[in-house]
Amino acid sequence: MHLKDGVQEADFVRMRQQRDATLAPPRLILQALQVNIRGGRLPEPDATASAISACR
Repeated sequence: MHLKDGVQEADFVRMRQQRDATLAPPRLILQALQVNIRGGRLPEPDATASAISACR
């Protein structure tokens, strides 16, 4: 856990920004955004794909 007594907000924000800059984006971020935009509804699957793979 990154929070502890005595850590100033600016120091915490700086530490998180430095750490986050080294991370790859989440693997399923685009699919998650598409489902969120649709209000939680998955797209209709086609004949060869599941609903999750149809989000691509």
